[in-house]
Amino acid sequence: MSIVTDKRLSLLVICLMIISAATALPDKILGRNLFYLVIALVVFIVATNLKRNNLQKENNVLAVAFLCVGFSQLFWVYRFPGAVDSIYMADMNYPRTAVYLLLAALLILFLPWLSSGLQLTKKTRFWVTFLAFSGFVYMCARGLSYSFTHPGERLRIDSAATLSAYLCTLQSLFTLYVIRVMGCKYKALLSILLSCLTMLVILLTQTRSALILFPLLLLLFVLINRFWSLKLTAGGCLILGGILFLVVSTSFPGVIDRMHKSYYEITEYSTHNSTSFGSRISMWKAGLYVTTLHPEGQSADTRYHEIDAYMKDYEQGNPEGIRNAVYHLHNDIIESLSLQGLLGGASLLFLFLSLVYFFYKKDVLYLALPLFIAPIVLFGMVDSLFINDRFTVMLCMQLCFFAITADISKRR
Repeated sequence: MSIVTDKRLSLLVICLMIISAATALPDKILGRNLFYLVIALVVFIVATNLKRNNLQKENNVLAVAFLCVGFSQLFWVYRFPGAVDSIYMADMNYPRTAVYLLLAALLILFLPWLSSGLQLTKKTRFWVTFLAFSGFVYMCARGLSYSFTHPGERLRIDSAATLSAYLCTLQSLFTLYVIRVMGCKYKALLSILLSCLTMLVILLTQTRSALILFPLLLLLFVLINRFWSLKLTAGGCLILGGILFLVVSTSFPGVIDRMHKSYYEITEYSTHNSTSFGSRISMWKAGLYVTTLHPEGQSADTRYHEIDAYMKDYEQGNPEGIRNAVYHLHNDIIESLSLQGLLGGASLLFLFLSLVYFFYKKDVLYLALPLFIAPIVLFGMVDSLFINDRFTVMLCMQLCFFAITADISKRR
């Protein structure tokens, strides 16, 4: 394959990655199919350039980490096959997410072939930025359309409100990264529009954790990259915080009510724990308890019944916690430990550490930490993301784009 064709095909793959990440939430089938297409095209590029040895140590380490998490899920599926009509989320999703993670390991290993010799011209950078921003706007438009047609309900983007908020936030931060590294002429304006649109979607989902974490992640991004002095940053935070408070208190009373409920959920946990906060605490405690009983792993059905018994004995029955335990335990590490055992939890921790090492070696940790690693870890502390196939596709596509642009930047 000629160099020109190789470069064009690599550029096409980058564009497909952006579209796949943007459509994984609102159009799951399209996002998944584009993910498969990216895999096929990358394998083709490598197969036609076998003489080039582009293996990189940090890619090898991260690929092994993805293999560990993928094989852990796949081995669990093999050991504890669920019934055809199973009601448990792990039985339904792990067969898919495991395959996605294993394919992602292959893709990460081959990324250096994709980025080798690829140059992004000024015109190309503009269209990549346009594609990423347009994809995010489309995602938000799907959510806003739902809000307009379902007044009074929490915004959803073809999924639960909380997952919509988390994945929309992740895609927003990813788009912010694209705007930053592509050097768009109007990057300040686009970043402001992006942040405002993200906040609007989060407010309409009424997801408290995303509402708190998104501004903090933006602040972390500003502080790490030292865009302004500490004094100017503090002043800006006070002004923006005041504006946000006024907007929320006057236009989003439902969010204020949920914030008030958070206080009572925390203070009254010992007497009334069948709440959003209380159910999470109960599930985390129950998940750690059943891990001590089955450090080698167990089936979703066995876990559910043991969690049900634990909550009835030690958590006042907690009906909200028992209801949610059918799906997952709202914590990635505890979810992995309670189903896949100690090795499953260790695999996920290894993946998180590998991400830090990977981006450190790529010299973009200052960007990846606030815009990619931190949100995944923090959201994973209050929800279970790695059991969700939409998140898995988005994670893989965003990670690959980060890596490719980092390799290109190191050559400049």
